[in-house]
Amino acid sequence: MYLTSNVKSECCGCGACLNVCPKKAISMNEDDMGFLYPTIEMEECVNCHLCEKVCPVVSPPLMSKAVDTPTLIAVTQKDVEILMKSASGGVFTQIVQWFLSKGDGFIYGAAMNRDLKVKHICSWNHEKIDEIRGSKYVISDTDNCFHKIKDQLSEGYRVLFSGTPCQVAALRNVVGENDKLVCVDLVCHGAPSQKLFNDYVRYEENNLKKKIIKIQFHHKIYKRKKWTIRNILITTKDGKNYPMTRFQSDYLRAYHQNLMNRDSCYECVFSKPERYGDITIGDFWGIEKFYQQLIVERGVSICSVNTKVGMEISEYLEATMDYYTIDRDKYVTLFRNSLAQSGGIKMNPQRHQFLNIEKNQGFRRAVSKILPFHKDQYLYYLVETKRKIKRVLRKHSK
Repeated sequence: MYLTSNVKSECCGCGACLNVCPKKAISMNEDDMGFLYPTIEMEECVNCHLCEKVCPVVSPPLMSKAVDTPTLIAVTQKDVEILMKSASGGVFTQIVQWFLSKGDGFIYGAAMNRDLKVKHICSWNHEKIDEIRGSKYVISDTDNCFHKIKDQLSEGYRVLFSGTPCQVAALRNVVGENDKLVCVDLVCHGAPSQKLFNDYVRYEENNLKKKIIKIQFHHKIYKRKKWTIRNILITTKDGKNYPMTRFQSDYLRAYHQNLMNRDSCYECVFSKPERYGDITIGDFWGIEKFYQQLIVERGVSICSVNTKVGMEISEYLEATMDYYTIDRDKYVTLFRNSLAQSGGIKMNPQRHQFLNIEKNQGFRRAVSKILPFHKDQYLYYLVETKRKIKRVLRKHSK
């Protein structure tokens, strides 16, 4: 049965309970839509209540080294090559550089493997940073990495962990306060399950009639003197690339319409200005309201500096990146996101219908039923069609 301390609508699927159970009585299992929830074998349970003590929803972690008021900054990479590889402004790469400047250590983050599964992996120094860098619009499986991190910390190793706010809060509870642990949490807008993503992959493979071997989110495109970042790049087994805008990709359309997140994302208790990461990073949508010369679509990261360690990271970023201070009061006034005020993302009223159709009839049917063309899509395709016609006419006029 499900753990009684976490009703299904509250559980964030972090796996903290799995990592601390001394009897291994807890397992993480998928529901009908592929979201992971803990189940417990009652015959094995010894009522130690460790699962409740580490659950970040039931027992929020204590942050003794948090600053009174987090400060906000905007940063972007000076190295254009790194900037183009990064989902946003390339700040995570620079945080890794700061971490390793203090000595060797383990680095954890979400990666998409060759089977297109998203899991948290462990990198020793720079070993797998390219796999961890970038956005994955799928909730990662943390498996037993919290347990591994606790062991590594107890052995005297340093650890840098990057994840969603709920994953970071869960890790804090599992390992307790430790000076050798550095946490980076994300400005999160929720994430679909691996199952939903798998269904989408099959849907695109049927469309392309090819095997997909790689999918990159936040693929940056510079076209007609304009940057776009909310794109997806699909690579097939024959080596061909298929870039899609947020209007062309049905996965991005469903994601941005808040149709595919788990229940807890819509009332997220971690979506608030007070964070559990030493530093919080994300895309800086609206940066032009502060600095008109900056273009978020090319890559600008917002950072919330939350602890004394975060302040040290901020100083390193100021010395190594293009760095801009942000008026926090103005930011709170202008925006309604998770860094400005508490509250999760808003649930689409058609979400349950979308998921029910997806479960019974597949991704294609759910999209065609719930997501008919939006006016912005019509305008996008109209403009693209006009450009194609003009190119053809110019070619024949020569």
